[in-house]
Amino acid sequence: MPSQDAFQSPQNHSRDGPEIQTDLQMSKEQSGLGHRTDLDSYFRYNDVDEGRDPDGEC
Repeated sequence: MPSQDAFQSPQNHSRDGPEIQTDLQMSKEQSGLGHRTDLDSYFRYNDVDEGRDPDGEC
């Protein structure tokens, strides 16, 4: 069984079902980021929404 960290890894966002992707799109639109196709996971969305670079660059 994979560790919980493996499930929370940004690389595993493809496990998100259609409901999660719909919810993510609604969250992006509500925060004015609906146009951002690069925010394809909540990990990346949360980084940008909270003012961080989603790629970890300064």
